[in-house]
Amino acid sequence: MRQAILTLQHIQKKFGTKEVLQDLNLTVEKGEILSLVGPSGSGKTTILKLMNQLVRQTSGTILFNNQDIQTQDIRHVRWQMGYVLQEIALFPNMTVAENIAVIPEMMRWNKNEIKEKTWELLQEVGLDPDVYAPRFPHELSGGEQQRIGILRALIFAPEILLMDEPFSALDPLSRTALQDLVLDLYAKRKMTIVLVTHDMEEALKMGSRIAVIHEGVIQQLSKPSAIVLQPANDFVREFFKQTNQKVTLEEKIILSFIYQVALNQPVPGQPTLNVQQNLGQLIRAVEKAEVVNIEKEEECLGSVNRSLLLELLVAALGQHEVAH
Repeated sequence: MRQAILTLQHIQKKFGTKEVLQDLNLTVEKGEILSLVGPSGSGKTTILKLMNQLVRQTSGTILFNNQDIQTQDIRHVRWQMGYVLQEIALFPNMTVAENIAVIPEMMRWNKNEIKEKTWELLQEVGLDPDVYAPRFPHELSGGEQQRIGILRALIFAPEILLMDEPFSALDPLSRTALQDLVLDLYAKRKMTIVLVTHDMEEALKMGSRIAVIHEGVIQQLSKPSAIVLQPANDFVREFFKQTNQKVTLEEKIILSFIYQVALNQPVPGQPTLNVQQNLGQLIRAVEKAEVVNIEKEEECLGSVNRSLLLELLVAALGQHEVAH
């Protein structure tokens, strides 16, 4: 069992007379990506701002590394929490290198150390330091600016990275590239990330666990596979429907696999699938698929993305080996 890095206990938050969060309980585990997903106004960003105390809870307790966050030096706490916003908040009058160096300079790092770390990070995200370090934000694309925003949050190696809809302002290609970049950085650095998004597909792609939030209440907190196959209520099920895509002919074989392996039932109108015998077809279909809908009696039960399909496929092959 993973260790908790942040724990929110019985959190209530009011803005004036409006109750935004009501008796919210949530734990962020070290080394996970926790996706907070829900419609606009559901309370996702408020939860994120409570985590680094940009806003204070009306009641309840927040523990950071098992200590009440309000008893700790808040500046020190925030240095341990990187923060990446939807609005790419780079200082326009500073170069890329100067933007990345803001926090290290406040922490009085050695200048040579700052430069060395800046060059290293730029190379890590595919930006040539000699080309990009002297540039100003207006000389960068949106995707490049957001890369710099991420590096600025990572340079001091925070314990946790808070991300508030960091990809939503980007075009689809840049969005996918930045998602993949964050997943790569997460895998290399074993980071803890809390990601706010309103996009269920993004939550499924990025999250180790997903908290689905509506009107200040967590409707479901589960692994992606559990949310896909067992939505807790009508809201979660309906929220999936909004992001669904139609099933293509190439994906029908995957549907058969999902129904048989995950739901333990045949898919309507599809032949029985032998995972071992159809392994090649399955792998090729998974490689082509982005999102597959699961339907029963014309009702959509949820969506499965590529990474989850691979997870289910590996699990199915493991079950097959045990059985034989």
